[in-house]
Amino acid sequence: MKLSYIVPVYNVEAYLDKCLQSLYNQSLELVDFEVVIINDGSSDNSLKIIEKYRSLYQNITLIDQENQGLSVARNNGIGQAKGDYILCVDSDDFLIQDSISNLLQKAIDLDLDVLRGEYRYCDDAGNFLLLDDTKRHRYQYSYKIIDGDLLFQCIYCKEFYIPLLLIRRSLLLENRLYFREHVYFEDIEFAFKLSLLAKRVMYVPIVFYIYRLRDGSITRNLTYKKILDLFAAIKGLKSYSGMIIYPEKTNRVLEETITQLTVYLLISLSNFTVKDRKELLKQLDMKSISSLLVFGNIKEVIVSVLYNVLGTNVIGLLSPVVRLRNSLLK
Repeated sequence: MKLSYIVPVYNVEAYLDKCLQSLYNQSLELVDFEVVIINDGSSDNSLKIIEKYRSLYQNITLIDQENQGLSVARNNGIGQAKGDYILCVDSDDFLIQDSISNLLQKAIDLDLDVLRGEYRYCDDAGNFLLLDDTKRHRYQYSYKIIDGDLLFQCIYCKEFYIPLLLIRRSLLLENRLYFREHVYFEDIEFAFKLSLLAKRVMYVPIVFYIYRLRDGSITRNLTYKKILDLFAAIKGLKSYSGMIIYPEKTNRVLEETITQLTVYLLISLSNFTVKDRKELLKQLDMKSISSLLVFGNIKEVIVSVLYNVLGTNVIGLLSPVVRLRNSLLK
């Protein structure tokens, strides 16, 4: 079997039909792929939709489990998968029609560990948003076989979206690479570890994946736990930075990533009340992030400089600015 789609499902009845239908609109023979669906304790009509597709197609494997989160669902799906390659698909997103078969065949023909494609955003109603071309500098690597260092340095562009990667399943199994469970932002560490393992990688500038921007998505509403998990992801990357075994540019991109994530963390903390902020900071070992690189867009440069001078006191300065911005956006 060539391909296994890994599809975790949790209360997505409004989007699931479009997602699953898009997996079957790919010019692939049914014997060449399977759909491994993990129902992660949905309490809406998601399971009914899944059963409808199971009655139509024989290549669906259903794992029905209590709610344990995206990471556990993905890991369980990988454990059940049989395809040479896997593609993780979030159940509120969807694929462009007839976009996968050529990408998959290229990965097989060239014996790739990882093939990275492109994406677009859509809004909650499924309307395409303007194409973001800010990552065009990775286009120079199009259709070239590169290694994992270049994948991390030049192709990710700090977008650690696992659903954009066709991944050789045996690479994960042989190296016991799985998602850290029961946490948010699990893609960050996974993507970095994957880049350390991959030897044959290709970037193909073809849009195949549509990422839906929902109000309830992980990155748009940071709760108490999400803040803690984001900081854990930052510390995880920090533990790898500065190692001599990595090329200098890999270490540089690691530091840039840590800076961007920390800036996001600081701005997100400024949305909390002073009391909640203090409670969170007690649990965050911010001293381990002693300083940030001064780079990026104007916002990132300003916050980085202020953090390097004021430490976490910068959050107090950011708070009224963020509140004003939120008020204007409303």
